[in-house]
Amino acid sequence: MVINGRPLKHQTMNSVAQHKIGVAEIFHLFKDDFLKLYPQPAEHHQVMHLIQACRTAKLGGHLQTCDHCNFSKPMYNSCRCRMCPQCQSLKKERWVSARKNELLPCSYLHGVFTLPHEINILASRNKDIIYKTWVDEPVLEIEGLIPDGAILGCYTAAKNILSEPPADYSKVYFYFDEDKLDIVKKRYPPAKGNNNLFVLKTYSKQIDYGNITTLPQTFVDLWNLSDWYAKDFLTAMERRIDGILS
Repeated sequence: MVINGRPLKHQTMNSVAQHKIGVAEIFHLFKDDFLKLYPQPAEHHQVMHLIQACRTAKLGGHLQTCDHCNFSKPMYNSCRCRMCPQCQSLKKERWVSARKNELLPCSYLHGVFTLPHEINILASRNKDIIYKTWVDEPVLEIEGLIPDGAILGCYTAAKNILSEPPADYSKVYFYFDEDKLDIVKKRYPPAKGNNNLFVLKTYSKQIDYGNITTLPQTFVDLWNLSDWYAKDFLTAMERRIDGILS
């Protein structure tokens, strides 16, 4: 095998062939050469890093103890990244098994619908975060300070679409004109802490659909969030979509 114009060492190829290789090992062996040929955005680098670090000393560990015999075993922590095949595989199998139990004894058809070409752009997530900071206020107070002209996104948008939030949430997202960012910074000054306010860059035609992201875009935005309560929002949005299509 040749990567980046140079062959891999014979011993490396032998080690790959001798056992079932995982994604983390593939990244360890080939990631650097791959990224030289095919540069990736920062969030892809983060996913690769998490998968490589999963269940290794890099993420620390914990002690599992049996509550009957007190036998203890040190275990490395998992990365809990949704894309990790190592620590998420069991969760995936459980989900698939649960879905199989819901199947009816009948034939199924897979229906696919598409958006009009003019609004395809609204179904893609704009990942341009132009400002983020910590705001030491409750979510409702943070939302109350959102300036005019902003387009509510993610949890705030879902709350408006669903009439009420399906779960408590602690982060606020909205889209805003980058040229007017000073207005946002005056209302939400930079502060140290775990960021809970995120401002994303608006894009062309987005404003034509009102001050709340559309249902398709809201769903996609939520899908890309890793907060524990994002799943509750996604489930509620799926029910809303099913109700529209039924």
